[in-house]
Amino acid sequence: MTNTIMRIGLSLLIAFISLQVYAQEPDFTVNCEVEFIKYTAFDDDPEYKDLPAINMILSVTNNGDEPIPDLCVSNRSKYVNLYINDTLNNPLSLYNGAEMNGAHLLQKGESDVYEFWVFERSAYADHFSVQWEYMGVKSEKIIINIPAHTIDSKSN
Repeated sequence: MTNTIMRIGLSLLIAFISLQVYAQEPDFTVNCEVEFIKYTAFDDDPEYKDLPAINMILSVTNNGDEPIPDLCVSNRSKYVNLYINDTLNNPLSLYNGAEMNGAHLLQKGESDVYEFWVFERSAYADHFSVQWEYMGVKSEKIIINIPAHTIDSKSN
């Protein structure tokens, strides 16, 4: 009987410690910014000059002592997600791009940025939300109103 009680107590202690570790705040910050921009594809063609676009920016900063993955191509495909209107909607460019050899880590105090843009005319809707996720931690949600050209921050 005593062994059973000790096993149960030990199991509860392990579960409690596991929950404490899981409940700790991450040692990095995940930010989402959105801006209205003008995009020029070809300078010599007026049809493709100064096109209205929406730039959705993910930034990650390491606040901890241990290195974390940067936002290179291979790390984006493993650790980054984009949510549009609360639905997973990863753009193909998340997985594309050139990548240098070497360690792709952010040391304490370092940050990295990834930007994804869409033309206003090809956007998801006239009003939509954007939220980035990095290593399971979501950024603040941003609400975009294209006709009014406004951007509002909303809590998760």
